[in-house]
Amino acid sequence: MLTDAVKHPADIDKSLEKPYVPDSTFPGGDVPERTNEDIIRIVSKYQNFGLVHELTCTVDSRHAALEPVERDGKVILTCPTCGAIQETIPEFVLGSEEMIDYSAQKWAEAHAWAERRHARQDVWFSVAASVIGSATLGSLWWGTPGGLGGFIFGLAVGLLATRGQRKSLSRP
Repeated sequence: MLTDAVKHPADIDKSLEKPYVPDSTFPGGDVPERTNEDIIRIVSKYQNFGLVHELTCTVDSRHAALEPVERDGKVILTCPTCGAIQETIPEFVLGSEEMIDYSAQKWAEAHAWAERRHARQDVWFSVAASVIGSATLGSLWWGTPGGLGGFIFGLAVGLLATRGQRKSLSRP
C-alpha cells in the first residue's frame, strides 16, 4: 500500500514530461509556447555550453555537433559533417536553459574567486620571501639583533611593495 509520501511511478513519469519552469517567471498564467527562435537559441546554448556532452550525429558520433535549423516551420537538428537529420529534440535539452545559465554563472563566480585567491597567495608569498631573506641575511652578519632587525625590515618592505598589488586585487 502506498502512503501519501510515496508517489506512484506513473505519477513521477508524468511529472517529468513537462520541462521545469519556475512559477515566478509566469505568475498566474500558463507557460507560453516556445517559438522556433527560442528553440534554436536554447539548443545552440546547450551545444556551446562546454560542460555537458553535446548532441552528436547518429551516423557517426565523431562528426561535429548537431546544429539547430528551421525547416518547414519546424526546428530540426542537422549534422554539418554529413547532413544527417534528427527531427526530434530531447526534452531535457529544451528544459536545460535555466540550468545552463545557473551553472555558467556559478562557474564564472568560482573561477573569479579562484583567480583572486591565487593572486592573494602570490602577494603573501612575496611578503614571506622578503621577511625570510632579510632575517636570514641580517642574522648571518649581525647575529640575533640583525635577524630581528632584518625580520622587521623584510616585513615592512614586503608589505609596502605589495600594497599596490593588493589594491589592484580589490578592484572588480
